[in-house]
Amino acid sequence: QIIGLPGTIDNDLRGTERTIGFSTAIQTAVEAIDKLRDTAGSHDMMFLVEVMGRHCGDLALATAVAGGWLLIQYGFRVLRPATQRLMKRYGVLDRLAACAMWAIVAAVLLIRWLLPPSGVVLRTRREFPCDPVYFYQQDPAWSEAAIGTTGKTVGLDGDGVCCLASLMAMQHIPAPFGGELNPATLNTWLSEEDCYDADGGLKWGKVAELLGARLSGGYGARAASLLEELIQRQVYAVVRVKRPDTGKWHEVLVVGSVHGEFTIVDPLDPTGTLNTMGLYQNKIYDLRYLTREEAL
Repeated sequence: QIIGLPGTIDNDLRGTERTIGFSTAIQTAVEAIDKLRDTAGSHDMMFLVEVMGRHCGDLALATAVAGGWLLIQYGFRVLRPATQRLMKRYGVLDRLAACAMWAIVAAVLLIRWLLPPSGVVLRTRREFPCDPVYFYQQDPAWSEAAIGTTGKTVGLDGDGVCCLASLMAMQHIPAPFGGELNPATLNTWLSEEDCYDADGGLKWGKVAELLGARLSGGYGARAASLLEELIQRQVYAVVRVKRPDTGKWHEVLVVGSVHGEFTIVDPLDPTGTLNTMGLYQNKIYDLRYLTREEAL
């Protein structure tokens, strides 16, 4: 006896909720797009990603839901079959679909260019004490260390590597090099492994791969509740904020909460004490974290 089981990543077969290959395609797309977050976050860029699916938008929809991204889906399945055949015969359908898609993309890009990122305001009703590990980025022991080949130094632009060092120490992620874990030794290893982009930002996807960890993010309306869940698991997130004095991007590590505000380890604070997100108007513009088990 032979049983035929059709498989397609498009998920367009009747009689099943998920076709063979559909779940794998979602996972592959999510992993690929996760890697784009590094470049998008470092350069404040927007990426347009197209997935397969032919006339069925299930793969695009499921991928967008899984990753929390904006979905731009186009198609004309609502048209009558006779109208679809007529439009396909004269090539109108494809042209209309393409024009509609690029019109939507242009509108989104225009809105993004005209309106600055608003960020997400964080609030919490829970309190989580913590015992943080702190590294001051302007410490003389590493402040003059060069960040890769960018010409920048840890003292001026090393907030990311300092946050990563604190995160690894607090989550007990072993350093893949010998010696003490601090921004100096970590920066040397990151530079040797080409883990910095041209602007001195961390290539988080590559860092996670080398550390044997999984990189995830949760920027959006769910950010506050996600941070609470992470802190309970003793997982700490690096968040992007805007410095009130210069308006420049800056990264801090969220490690707990008190009196309705999340507490942070700020590499710019010379006192080495905990601050609250109130220092940055309780507003974040990106969020990423590393785990060694299945991400939330």
